[in-house]
Amino acid sequence: MLNQLKEYSIECSLNLHKRTFGMTFKNRVSRAVKEIRKLSSKLMGVKTVRIDPLFNTVLCKNGSKRVPNRVRVRLSKRRYLINGEMENWMVYISFIENKNNKNALHSSFIKIA
Repeated sequence: MLNQLKEYSIECSLNLHKRTFGMTFKNRVSRAVKEIRKLSSKLMGVKTVRIDPLFNTVLCKNGSKRVPNRVRVRLSKRRYLINGEMENWMVYISFIENKNNKNALHSSFIKIA
């Protein structure tokens, strides 16, 4: 179903604690970014992944030691042009502020086009 639609978004929460547990403190933020890229490319089926600068600041807010345990994100599959002619797909990851953490675990599918 997801591959048939052209542009769509998925809102989901990612558990970063299980992906960064046991890492040295210097490498936790970089490992979290790598794991987020890997997970989003696996979900969307696209190799090119872009991260919103606001989301990067949220990950680095408490320093390299303390990455947030759980983060709510929106993964949106978009088109972009290479050299003004060829179309390709990319995944854009943006941060969603979550005030109520009890309902944060549910994923939702949003059709754009």
